[in-house]
Formats: sequence, structure tokens, C-alpha cells
Amino acid sequence: MNQWDATSLITCAKFQVDGRLVLDYMLDVAKISITREIQQETVDAGLAGAYPDAIEIKARLDSGYIEVRQAARLSDSFEEVLDLYGLQEGDKAVVRLSLLAADVNTTITDDRLLFVVLRRCGCDVMFLPDFLEKAVAEGAFDVATGQKILLAISPRLQVGFIEHSLRRLEGVI
Repeated sequence: MNQWDATSLITCAKFQVDGRLVLDYMLDVAKISITREIQQETVDAGLAGAYPDAIEIKARLDSGYIEVRQAARLSDSFEEVLDLYGLQEGDKAVVRLSLLAADVNTTITDDRLLFVVLRRCGCDVMFLPDFLEKAVAEGAFDVATGQKILLAISPRLQVGFIEHSLRRLEGVI
């Protein structure tokens, strides 16, 4: 089971490759779980703002392709540390679920601070482009499809992340 943060989920729900939503490519690779806070951020607030990506995410929630889970608060001392990092509520919930759910293998994010906090907590975490590279390496889709997906999502990511992954898929680095 992979847990996703809001930024990666929204990114995948915004763009298409070959007439298919990037989110559906991701769902071909792995089961996605999100916390209730991420659901509120991506679906509830998104629907209130009439964002098309929120409609797409909700459809996959309703059909059971994305699972919503509750993340219990941790000790007061640890919660204080999360506050000191300046994490938003959704990101705090992502950290909690990563630490508490034994079946969460990897957390997928585009948020550098969240990435660092999860790493410091000993959690397995990947940036979205790395997840795409792994999917290609495991044969979930071919290199050309992986490249198309990276180019499709590039407007929401820093160019260095995209170029690094594109060059690794090309075998240049």
C-alpha cells in the first residue's frame, strides 16, 4: 500500500497522457491510500472550489480505488515536533499514518519538507518522479510512457526533478 500526499495526488489528477488520467496510470501500479485530512484538502475543498481534479479524485474514492484512512495523533511530545516543523495538518496526518500503519510501504510526495520529515522519522518516502521511474523499472509501463507522464506533470514540479528522471529513464545518468 502506498500513501499519497495532497500535492502528488492533485498533480496526477490534473494531467492526462494518451487520453488517460495520470492518476489511473498510478492506480495501475499500486493501491493508493490517503488520510481523511488529505481527502478534505483534495476533494472537499476542491469540490467547493469547483476544481476538476477534485471530481476525478472523488470518483476514484467512490469506486474504491483510493482508500481513506484515519491517522491517530501521536504523543504530545511528537506532535510538538511536527508543529515546530511548520507542517500543515494534512502533512502531519501523512507522517502519523506512515508511522502507525504497518501496511504503508511508501509515501509518495512532491513536498520537500514533508520528504525530509518522513525520512528523519525513518519512513520510506519517494518523490513522484522516483515512483514513476520505479514503475518503469518494474515493467508497469514502458520508458516512452514514463517519459510522457513526466512531461505531462512537469508544470507542477521543479524542472530539475523532471529532467533528472527523464535522463535516468534515457540511461544517460
